[in-house]
Amino acid sequence: MDWEIVYVSDWRCGVSIDAQDYMDIQPQTGWLGSCDVTVRVSDSIKAVDDTFQVDVVPVRSRVYLPLVMR
Repeated sequence: MDWEIVYVSDWRCGVSIDAQDYMDIQPQTGWLGSCDVTVRVSDSIKAVDDTFQVDVVPVRSRVYLPLVMR
């Protein structure tokens, strides 16, 4: 079976297929948003497409207060 990315709605999502046939998602630095990715799987007889959404959201960090001990 072969598979390929046939459509990405926003290139800043950074979706690609690496040499080991894994899908990598590395969004552009500082970019926030979402994109749709369509993947096609084929066995040379039939092909089927499926679409999923990638959401890149800001990371919420925790605020740590210093520990004061007597």
